Amino acid sequence: MLACRPGAISRATPKGTIVRELPCRCWECIDCGPQRKRALMALARDGKPDTLLTLTVDPANFETKEEAHDALKHRYSDFVEMARKKWPKTRVEYLGVIEATKLGWPHFMRAPFIPQRSISRYFEKHGVGKIVDIRKVRGTRQVAAYVAKYLSKKPARFGDGKRYVRSQSWESQEAKAWRQENVKPHLWQLWDRAAFLVVEHLETFGHKFFECPSGGWLSPPIFGGSR
Repeated sequence: MLACRPGAISRATPKGTIVRELPCRCWECIDCGPQRKRALMALARDGKPDTLLTLTVDPANFETKEEAHDALKHRYSDFVEMARKKWPKTRVEYLGVIEATKLGWPHFMRAPFIPQRSISRYFEKHGVGKIVDIRKVRGTRQVAAYVAKYLSKKPARFGDGKRYVRSQSWESQEAKAWRQENVKPHLWQLWDRAAFLVVEHLETFGHKFFECPSGGWLSPPIFGGSR
């Protein structure tokens, strides 16, 4: 297991200067891995899905796992477009996580309950595989249980593919508004040293930092601005 490399970010705000640790965001990291898992579980709940769809490829149809991954990704995109045309008044959104042992993509979907046989025939016809499981999801507690099951380990990755994918409108409007307001990378300064060293450095310019309960350090505004 890896640990986060030293690094920090700082930002001047009307309330003062903020300094935070810069996470590496690696799934293998003992610090960031559990945080990323919790964030993905929260994202799954935020989409308020009503259907869990699990697709499993047939290894006999592919020479490599990467090839199977790419085929499943493209065919699933085509499947979503087909569903959106068939149910134009319904928002068909998805969050997909790769489950490595079976090379399947468990998908949470906000979509009509599509008959399992129809889905199976579609993916078998396009050379992916016919093993499909679909079931109703009732409530955020059941969503959390399903996500915890599939994320007992870190999501798998094949080649350059992503560990999980989602549609653009999966995220709720409330969550999207919060992220757009609070996550603005261009406003942060990057430091190649640990956060406590950044705090010590900035205190030489008159800052007085205190540790925040939510994480990081905050220094009230000082005369002449912050550096």
